[in-house]
Amino acid sequence: MIKNKSTYIFALLFFVSSFAVAETSYDLFPDLKLSIENHLRLSGNTLGNNLDLNSVKSDGVTYMGYTYDTKFNITYKEFLTSFKKLESNGHFDFDAPIVSDRKINTLFGEVDNYSMPEIIPRVEEYWIDSVVVNLPLKFKIGHTKLHSN
Repeated sequence: MIKNKSTYIFALLFFVSSFAVAETSYDLFPDLKLSIENHLRLSGNTLGNNLDLNSVKSDGVTYMGYTYDTKFNITYKEFLTSFKKLESNGHFDFDAPIVSDRKINTLFGEVDNYSMPEIIPRVEEYWIDSVVVNLPLKFKIGHTKLHSN
């Protein structure tokens, strides 16, 4: 179960906003735009016999997991774009357990329900993209996730 009240408060504030507003765009000034995009996935998971094939010993577990992210994008004309992505998920980019009937046994050890410090999102990606002064060149700096296909 969730261990303290602050986890419930954080979950309500972040998860409810994800349900209520998936994507929003604001015109802050005529040339300055802000867009916010939320993604939330809640899942029910049941794992049975996940450590070995010995069906006599019960090592199955049922848990509710989540994964979420929020993206912020600020654009000034066609001159400057800034992007930041906050993300929270479980080990190896799988659903993070928040409610389970017992600890989850994996090949890498036991995983307990996530507590408040583990639920808080982390910066996953950020960058600034800008045009070099009056030249047909763009300059991009930051940290982006590399995906291999």
